[in-house]
Amino acid sequence: MYIPRMIENKISTHFLTYEGGASHPEVAVVEGIVGVGKTTTIAQILQQKGFKERFTVFQFNMDETVNRMNVRDDSAFFYNFVRAKTTALEKTLIFIDEAQKSEEMFEAVKVAWDKGIHFILTGSNPHYMKTKAKSALQRRSRHFDLKPLSLLEILSHQGCFGKDFDLSSHQGIFLSYVYGEITIQGLKDYLSTLPLSLSQGILNSIELYLLRGGIPLSYLSKTRAGSYESLRAVVERGFELIEKDSQNIFDDVTYELSLLSSHEFTYKNILRKLRLKKRDAVNTVINYLIGHGYLTEKRPYISDQGFGSYHVVYSMIDPGIVSYFWQKDILSNEEKGALIESYLAARLENIFLNGFKKHKLSYYKPYKMRIEMGEQKLRFEDGEIDFVLNFGQSDPVACEAKYGENITISDVPLLAKMARDGTFARPIVFYKGVPRIESGILFWPYWLI
Repeated sequence: MYIPRMIENKISTHFLTYEGGASHPEVAVVEGIVGVGKTTTIAQILQQKGFKERFTVFQFNMDETVNRMNVRDDSAFFYNFVRAKTTALEKTLIFIDEAQKSEEMFEAVKVAWDKGIHFILTGSNPHYMKTKAKSALQRRSRHFDLKPLSLLEILSHQGCFGKDFDLSSHQGIFLSYVYGEITIQGLKDYLSTLPLSLSQGILNSIELYLLRGGIPLSYLSKTRAGSYESLRAVVERGFELIEKDSQNIFDDVTYELSLLSSHEFTYKNILRKLRLKKRDAVNTVINYLIGHGYLTEKRPYISDQGFGSYHVVYSMIDPGIVSYFWQKDILSNEEKGALIESYLAARLENIFLNGFKKHKLSYYKPYKMRIEMGEQKLRFEDGEIDFVLNFGQSDPVACEAKYGENITISDVPLLAKMARDGTFARPIVFYKGVPRIESGILFWPYWLI
């Protein structure tokens, strides 16, 4: 079974309705963790009628030694290969899987792309693809971020919203509100055309998702044991050794980070548990997990220029990975709340990355600047807002994440206060219920993100 991905439309549009300044679209680079469905998704795109009518497609997997040797020995390999097969270079597309396995391949891609050949590359090392690969392709690439399945994709596939529900159009309306492009009245008008109810099917899918996550093989597994097997393969293949003799530290830090997912991180506790004295080993693991796409981070939103904070919240990008480390079949509401916050952190990051809009994801703790011993100090106060979405010069958007469905204004007092005094624009509460607007605050289902 294949669950369609929202990114399909973005990639298709990139190639089939190209309106850029260059002679043909940039190389489409699709990055995401092991097991997230990159290869399957691209295969589905290439089977679309528009692609089959427009392009002759060739495929290479850089896992194969012979392919790595070919591009190592000849930077014109792809160009010469296509020339031998067809003379219509501008109607040729090459799909290269596991592109991070060969650095020499990028030079071969450049040579062929400059001659008019189209490319889609996939890679399971997001940090490498965003840095070395992007640099190697020298402004010839456009990057797409593929995260695990979202609840919206799953529920749409299950038919929970009806056959006429358009994922891309729906997300566009929501983002227009977040970006400040439509008013709350405009959103009300849209909601009036979107009759939704919290059905038992939606509730069941949410609970299953929190245990199995959005790694396709894990979510679609018929048994919990099968789900664990799929998640174990993702963890073992994706969490490779950083350096010799570091596996124990890597395993321990990763496990502790899963326990702390969506909670404020402190070195003190983790160093004590691991009996380590220096932070370097912990930071190495954290940087690796962030670079490889398994971990997101949020730091406090501080509007005063020149002041920073060491406070940080780390979240695993998939509830199933956290559940795998926890080894639990039943979760408390507090644990479910942490997983929902983690899900939203990864999902929002994914939406904004694929929207190609500059953004920053933070959280907010009330604070004051105080003079202590002649120096100005930053001091945090009680309370917290889970997400602050910042888009350059536009007003920041404050959001709260709640697991339950019966959430009211009284459950989000700090957000309500910020809405009243205008500290943040367009306040949003993500929760389990249906879309509604109350006291100027948008209550939005996390299963519609």
